[in-house]
Amino acid sequence: HDIGMIVVPEAIVLKAGPLTDDERMTVQRHAAVGEQFLSRLTGSHMHAVALAVGAHHERYDGLGYPRGLQGEAVSRPARIIAICDAYDAMTSPRPYRPVIVQNEALSELLANAGGQFDPTLVAVFLHARCWQLDDGLVHTHEDDT
Repeated sequence: HDIGMIVVPEAIVLKAGPLTDDERMTVQRHAAVGEQFLSRLTGSHMHAVALAVGAHHERYDGLGYPRGLQGEAVSRPARIIAICDAYDAMTSPRPYRPVIVQNEALSELLANAGGQFDPTLVAVFLHARCWQLDDGLVHTHEDDT
C-alpha cells in the first residue's frame, strides 16, 4: 500500500523531528503516486487495488487526503488498509516516536472510530484482535498467554 513512498527522500522518511509543510506535502504525495503506479499494471483486480492504495489516507470524516473523500465514498479496501496502516505505524518503531504498546494502539483506533476510521471496520478489527473490551480497556488475545 505504501509503494508510492519510493518518491519520498530517505532523509524525510527517517527524520526524527517534525516535518516542514513542504516535507509533509512530499509524504502525502505517496498515496497518489502509488495509485498512479499500480494503475499501469494489468490484472483482474489491479484497478481496485490501485484505487485502494490511492485512498488509504482518506478519513471516514472526510478530512484525509488526497481527495478528501468521506464515509462510503472511500472504498472498503481503502478503509481497511487505513486501519491496518495506522495500527502498524503505532506498533512499529519510528524515528520520531517510540513504539506504542498494542493495547494503547487498539484504544487509539477505538477513540478515532467515526472520525479517522470507519467505526464498523474498527469494531471488526478489534473483535479480531481482542477478547474483551470493557470501560475502554482493550485486552488482546496475546494477553491470555
